Amino acid sequence: MYRVMDETEILIRRMQDLRMVHFYNLAGKNASADGVLSVAVYYGENGQLNLSALDKHFDLLVEQIFCQYAEAENKKAIIADDDTRAILEHGVIEKKDGGWLKYLSMESVDEPKYQAIAYFKGILIPIADYYLKQLYRMNGIEYKSFAYHFGWRGNCAIEAFVDKAVSKILIHVEMTDARNFTIIVSNFIKTGATIEFHITYGLDDITIHFSSAYWSMDGDSRYFFEEGKLMDASFVIMNGSPVYYETVACEKVSGAASKFQRLEKLVGKIDDSTDCFLLPWGEVFACKTSGTSVRDYLYMLLDTNMGMLHEPFDCNGMCLMRGWSWRQIVNEEANIVVKTLAMSYDRLLTKDLEVQTYFLPAGANSYGEYKEKLQGRYFYEKLEDSVWGL
Repeated sequence: MYRVMDETEILIRRMQDLRMVHFYNLAGKNASADGVLSVAVYYGENGQLNLSALDKHFDLLVEQIFCQYAEAENKKAIIADDDTRAILEHGVIEKKDGGWLKYLSMESVDEPKYQAIAYFKGILIPIADYYLKQLYRMNGIEYKSFAYHFGWRGNCAIEAFVDKAVSKILIHVEMTDARNFTIIVSNFIKTGATIEFHITYGLDDITIHFSSAYWSMDGDSRYFFEEGKLMDASFVIMNGSPVYYETVACEKVSGAASKFQRLEKLVGKIDDSTDCFLLPWGEVFACKTSGTSVRDYLYMLLDTNMGMLHEPFDCNGMCLMRGWSWRQIVNEEANIVVKTLAMSYDRLLTKDLEVQTYFLPAGANSYGEYKEKLQGRYFYEKLEDSVWGL
């Protein structure tokens, strides 16, 4: 199958010689946070583009603007208002300070030494466990798990008390691609009944869709950042009627420095200036603000067998971290928030303290060097030499 670029994408990729850039909010300067970010750019002899965040190639256009501004010999010749200029200058700083830049000078390979996906599947089981507990409770059924048993090729069994009787719930995990997974739960409520969870890890959110024909039920949960908080928006429909809808803030982890003290060996510095938010099954989002204009977000998905928040971090066994991060450049007065410099990676820690880092597709917000030299490549380093900061 061949991918065909439409006319707008061709124009963006051919764009050269920036003349003018203007970031603005369609809803106006005094609008609420629900306004739509837009950008107008003039380039070359008479080229021009004007896209909003609702348009298909908006992220790609923003990426191209940041790249070309960073590489421009005479930045002052590019016309921009003060708000836009401040945003573009932060983009230049980001390109120098990106957390992945050190890997550009390291050797890499196309094929992995270690298959991280086998470990990643195991991380998903607590998600199914958490949602089973909520759904059973919603229907008046007591549920309490007490053991996981991992089997062959993504199969697992959860042992739990269901209505005070021991039940073995069978689970199978399937991977569509690096960001999309399906969890199929058998023996749900009764023998032969199933419920499916479809999990998508986006660049700045997690969405979980679940459905069961036995209960005529569909539901969704989305975890996302909003105004410095990690929010959980969930709803459930049964027999065609809404039975639950709520948006709540996830728990903030206090005393992050002490809880993550040993974990920093793998993920970099996490101190009390970093806000950490705990997802209900044990994963963590982290947010760090640099001054007043830049916010860095890091998502960490950690093997729950490590006992991340409950026991000391143990480097003796294999463990996996999935992370991605992005940066928001914020101008509160003009109500402009531009997301840029995304990256995504898996990090596997082996028993002999070797770290395998694999860079995944990070969307249009990544600079060209990321896509050309890092994406789809594996890098290796010893834990004591590894540096990965927020």
